[in-house]
Amino acid sequence: DAFSHCTSLASVTIPSSVTIIGDWAFSSCTSLTEINVDAANANYASENGVLFNKTKTTLIEYPAGKQGAYTIPSSVTYIGSYAFYNCTSLASVSIPSSVTTIGDDAFSYCTSLASVTIPSSVTSISDYAFYNCSSLTRVYNLKPAPQSISSNVFSGVTISNVYLYVIDNNSAVVYLSTNVWKDFKQVLVVVQATGVTLDKTTASLAAGNTVQITATVSPSNATNQNLLWASSNTSVATVDNTGKVTAVATGTATITAATLDGSNKTATCAVTVTPAGIAVTGVTVSPTTLSLKPAATQKLTISITPSNATNKNVTWASSNTSVATVAADGRVTAKAAGTATITVTTQDGSKTATCTVTVSTTGGNGDGGKDPATAVETQTAQKLQVYPNPTTNGELRIESGELNAGDKVEIYNVNGTKVFELSIVHYPLSIDISHLPAGIYLVKVGNRVAKVVKQ
Repeated sequence: DAFSHCTSLASVTIPSSVTIIGDWAFSSCTSLTEINVDAANANYASENGVLFNKTKTTLIEYPAGKQGAYTIPSSVTYIGSYAFYNCTSLASVSIPSSVTTIGDDAFSYCTSLASVTIPSSVTSISDYAFYNCSSLTRVYNLKPAPQSISSNVFSGVTISNVYLYVIDNNSAVVYLSTNVWKDFKQVLVVVQATGVTLDKTTASLAAGNTVQITATVSPSNATNQNLLWASSNTSVATVDNTGKVTAVATGTATITAATLDGSNKTATCAVTVTPAGIAVTGVTVSPTTLSLKPAATQKLTISITPSNATNKNVTWASSNTSVATVAADGRVTAKAAGTATITVTTQDGSKTATCTVTVSTTGGNGDGGKDPATAVETQTAQKLQVYPNPTTNGELRIESGELNAGDKVEIYNVNGTKVFELSIVHYPLSIDISHLPAGIYLVKVGNRVAKVVKQ
């Protein structure tokens, strides 16, 4: 009873020097969520905060404060006595076909456990194994001939309200004539799965990232849709009971989803984990507003931060493709009068930025009906020095002793649409307009302007 009733204890680390952990060592530690064992310990091991013997064939202690669902590793053959004792927040547990014995009081007081599947490999279910599992409504027993169990195995459970599922009609006949098992509300034959498929069979992700794998069990009316998820190499990638894969370290691992209804159907996904990268923290798009006439095109440019982010892949989408579409390279094509929002989304982190596109069949920019480009040009009285002009490679240099850092460089096309904007850091300034199509442009800084030809 070393730590018994330490109700505020949240985690425990067991050093390499510990040789024996006594019974009830962590009894009623209702806040305990993880037990971690030093890898150098010769007698014990841990995985995801759960305590095992060194070879992980015996599950010794599942912390009482853990919540949700749990998949027992396929190395386990014995679920130890009191292993899940008083785990009141355990919603579901997946027992692998490697398990042969369920110990005394193994799941006692698991009051949130609604169903349990007992694989055909289990030959022994000890006293009070499911004592006071008061929420239990379904038990799946996949062994063709039932285990001989004591009447106290389900004490505290009103088994006359619990459905018992077995694999076929022959098994149903045997269970209906066997003590304890015959007292369940009804013995039903399961509709077994004929197959399981995954929405992805390969996945590649950087260490530290996650990916969700979704499984589909066939037929859709299979009685037990629960699956056992496992990783062939947990040092590379782990998987939880929902199919969520977490990349741990560089390497490869096979994720397997297996049916738990005795049909032994499986599906796999090959996971490759690459070194951890530099995460994307944001994205901006330029320009943020755009006015076009039908059939006109304009390429949007993006800036991802940090500039050395590992994964700079993005996707583009239009909120109204009848007004404007956008290609994979960010080029917008105007279709018809109206407004559309173009959104760029980073693959890493799902960061977004938007550009509002207005498509109009009328010219001008509200400047008395003048040609838009002319309106921009006549607003300025001073000339700007820009070269080379024309530019063939898209590089422009701007020099002037009267311009200041912080001024903005704006470039307009002949329709008066702003197609580029940049804040000046220093002079002389070199800018790249290679992404713009060939044509005539107006470069404007403050009250200075220059007409430039891009070939």
